[in-house]
Amino acid sequence: MVIVNYFQYLSPLEIFMFLSSILPSFITLILGFIHFFSQKLIGLKKHILLLTFLSFVSSFITTVLWLNVINNMYIGNIYTLLEALLLFMIYKEYLGKIFSNMFFGIIVSIFCAFFFFNILYIQGFYEINSYSRTLESMLMIFFSLLYFYQVMQTLDSENLMREPMFWLNSGVLLYFSANVFIFIFSSFVSKYSIELNLIIWAIHALFHTIFFIMLSTALWVVPQHKPE
Repeated sequence: MVIVNYFQYLSPLEIFMFLSSILPSFITLILGFIHFFSQKLIGLKKHILLLTFLSFVSSFITTVLWLNVINNMYIGNIYTLLEALLLFMIYKEYLGKIFSNMFFGIIVSIFCAFFFFNILYIQGFYEINSYSRTLESMLMIFFSLLYFYQVMQTLDSENLMREPMFWLNSGVLLYFSANVFIFIFSSFVSKYSIELNLIIWAIHALFHTIFFIMLSTALWVVPQHKPE
């Protein structure tokens, strides 16, 4: 009832942003659990379900705090770290032929060091950590492009459209490519135009929705490999 009352004060764009912050991850989570109980999720799909769960919990807490007019920026910052670590883990498994464990260890260490340095000395815990998000986005773009390069080199799948990693990687490339520009310009734009800043975050909400549509697809497709 409280949420419904809030809707009457929001513009259509703000309502879209509100719904897209929770519904995509919630629907993907439900689909994931249905798939989990119908046939056990293994490997990558477990990681996707965990990522979806973290996103939903983060979005839910953020929304509750927002409705109570409480600063919720730190929730997104915590989620950024957890999201990055989980995606690093996934790419470490799929790019093991290109990079060693030591390389991924160095990348994770650099990212974590920058993340905590940014929180302690630059942007703070209770502000949007756009610098950390930008670094995360650039690293994810790098890894997603390398994955596609590896796929083109090996061609060990009968049908890429039925590969869960193909859908996850496509979502990562699309979502984080948009994020680079959004987090670079959002802080600057917010100082000069509230309307334009709202449009930028609505675009982010759109790509967030597309990302979880791709994750939903990744949870449901069944791999088909070439016969030996």
